Amino acid sequence: LQKGGKSHCSSDIEILAMLLAAAIHDMGHPGRTSIFQVKARTEIAMQYDNNATTLLEKMHVDTAFDLFWGEEKNSDWDILEFLTKEEETLVKSLIEYAVYGTDMSRHFRIMEDLTNLLRTEPIDSAEVNRQSLRFFLHFVDISGTIKPGLLFKYWADCVFEEFLAQGDEEKALGLPVSPMCDRETTNIAQSQISFMTTFVKPCLDVLATLIPHAYDELIPTYEANLLHWEES
Repeated sequence: LQKGGKSHCSSDIEILAMLLAAAIHDMGHPGRTSIFQVKARTEIAMQYDNNATTLLEKMHVDTAFDLFWGEEKNSDWDILEFLTKEEETLVKSLIEYAVYGTDMSRHFRIMEDLTNLLRTEPIDSAEVNRQSLRFFLHFVDISGTIKPGLLFKYWADCVFEEFLAQGDEEKALGLPVSPMCDRETTNIAQSQISFMTTFVKPCLDVLATLIPHAYDELIPTYEANLLHWEES
């Protein structure tokens, strides 16, 4: 929003919805992936029909909505009491749309849909704005690799600590070890290079169309961080 994404919001209510989506997009995360939940047949997996598609994302949204509007509603969280019913419906809809878009299994579809749309629609069209908001949250969610200074390295260490712990648990449970989760075979530097070139750089290329100056600010950090991993 600070870099120019605000221009793709049609109202203050949409800005509020996106800020809330960012705040709650990993709410209650168990530290294990959706695929792990399904393989291990966890309580979360059973709650969502043992379907890995947006499993955790649905849980994040449901957890937040329960605090805002459900049985677990807490007056301390009642920051949305001023919304009309129409505005509440809009906020809920946009939060769901944006947070579900952080599911990595949807990455390529999100990128394809938005890229194709930008070829045929004006950049300020309603549908471009709608898909852009989903894209922005998805991109921010995977942008740890282009944080400045040494933050990107710290972020990678935290992510892989979680991944490798999942791999250890999968081995203990006799389950197939998920990609990038095997402590004995995972090469963190190569994994980061692959992730950056496969996922992050295409996002930056789309950002160059939507918010050119943000691309210009971020691409030097991307290149410097990529070089770090290539020289590791």
